[in-house]
Amino acid sequence: LLAGMRDAGAETELIQLRDLELKGCTGCYTCWVRTPGDCIHDDGMARAAGAMRGADLVVFGTPLYHYSMTGLMKTFLDRLLPEVQPWLVEDPARPGLTTHPRRHPQRPQQAMLVSPCGFPEADHFGPLVQTFRFVAERQVLALADRASDRVRVRRANQRRGGADDRIIGARPGNGFLH
Repeated sequence: LLAGMRDAGAETELIQLRDLELKGCTGCYTCWVRTPGDCIHDDGMARAAGAMRGADLVVFGTPLYHYSMTGLMKTFLDRLLPEVQPWLVEDPARPGLTTHPRRHPQRPQQAMLVSPCGFPEADHFGPLVQTFRFVAERQVLALADRASDRVRVRRANQRRGGADDRIIGARPGNGFLH
């Protein structure tokens, strides 16, 4: 996937979650109250979140573990808490529902989920896709949802082999991403 993006002119960055040595969110809300936007943990999360904020496309990659993501990917998503403000506002995309406003104003981003599993049916991905769609909507990311995207991603995974958690930020180059 990354090689194809680079061949098309995109600038890419691969972030291996296991290399970030992420600590779990403690739910202390210090990132909201005492040090707005800054977590108490001193690990690689701030760098990863910054790279994610600067990307036009964010590709989340996790193998399917018991119909969901790995614990490491869940830890990463939990640690995105400092990226939003603590108060509730009406969600402009879903009137009547509330959301947390983003801490860092930015342009709209796109997101993609890449996930290999041993099952041949797409149905097994249902809970994982639902979770990422929900998170993407609240993080103001447009999650790709076309069969052609899924086929392309599946073929890329088959060629790559192996599976571990990855987040990929891609920036435009030569018009690859808009």
